[in-house]
Amino acid sequence: TVAAASHQIAASMAAVLYMVPLSVAISCSSRVSFWLGAGNAVQARRVVVLSLRLTGLAALVSSAVLLVARQTIAGWYSASPEVVAFASALLLWVALYHLADATQCLCAFLLRCYRITIGPLILYGVLLWGLGLWGGYRLAYYGIAGVMGGVASQSATSFWQATTAALALVAVCMLALLWRAVRRPQAA
Repeated sequence: TVAAASHQIAASMAAVLYMVPLSVAISCSSRVSFWLGAGNAVQARRVVVLSLRLTGLAALVSSAVLLVARQTIAGWYSASPEVVAFASALLLWVALYHLADATQCLCAFLLRCYRITIGPLILYGVLLWGLGLWGGYRLAYYGIAGVMGGVASQSATSFWQATTAALALVAVCMLALLWRAVRRPQAA
């Protein structure tokens, strides 16, 4: 029960934090598409760089606030000291997870502007479903013990560790795809 409640708090915070990069991604992808459609790849590239900077800054600030206030935030969700303690530990992983999630979210939207969709689909399938979901399951039930020890924390912590690692790999790969797309000459 404690692990499930803690995981729910972590998942809720991840979803709330995701709204900022999602909003930036939606708005910036419309501008990149506009400039690409207008035949101005240079201006599209400027918007890509600006959106990467804006998203990176917002993600860093959000993650820093989460790191500093993780016990307070967990306390808003539950009055149970055990749940707050486990959730606070998971929120450390959520802060790292958010940095990767913000990056991959923006890149996924911007890659669509450049008509790149199959590569991200493959990355999501292999890394998020394979390494993240399957890896988290394996770690939780058969692998390395959780950071806090004990059966309850192993499942939740191991899941967030594997998912964060997988999402970080996705973010790096998506950035590489985006960098390649932005540098490629665009047809008028």
